[in-house]
Amino acid sequence: MKQTIRTFIAIKVKPEKTLLEIINRFRKSLAEGKIRWVDSGNLHITLRFLVETNKEQVVDIIDFLESLSNSFSTFQFNLKGIGYFKRKKQPKVLFAKTENDDPLKQFAKEIEAKMVSLGFKKNEHDFTPHLTIARFKYVVDIEKFNFLTEKYSGKEIQQVNVSEIIFYQSILSSVGPTYKPIKIVKLN
Repeated sequence: MKQTIRTFIAIKVKPEKTLLEIINRFRKSLAEGKIRWVDSGNLHITLRFLVETNKEQVVDIIDFLESLSNSFSTFQFNLKGIGYFKRKKQPKVLFAKTENDDPLKQFAKEIEAKMVSLGFKKNEHDFTPHLTIARFKYVVDIEKFNFLTEKYSGKEIQQVNVSEIIFYQSILSSVGPTYKPIKIVKLN
């Protein structure tokens, strides 16, 4: 049996004042729900979640990311607006939307093609760049939730400068995940 680790490829996002204020507003207003908030030090945009990755794949992914980084220069995109994914009329994921994000989509497209060639299952859904803020089991005050998501749906949040891509290991525990960088690849 091969030893595997849970991995993903992402862009780290350092939250600025507006984003932190929005997160705090949601946290205070929705304190009664069963919600897992993403730690501000763990905020990132996932380009590809890989699940179980073996040692050979880890080496191949690092090689690929290093070669891919030569094709991309540093770039920026914007976080603008708050949205959510839902299931059966209940919110499941709260996130900040992205704008001017063509480089993110191009990265994800190239990463997806390479990961499939390395034996990973093709993603079922098209890549939708977003910054996850929280995951919900349930929301007690859905009216307050709807009010806040509407209030911030078009809010200018911050510009994100991207100079590196990070290949992470995700280590699960009862207190939440820990993200350990396996490789940080600087862009051209």
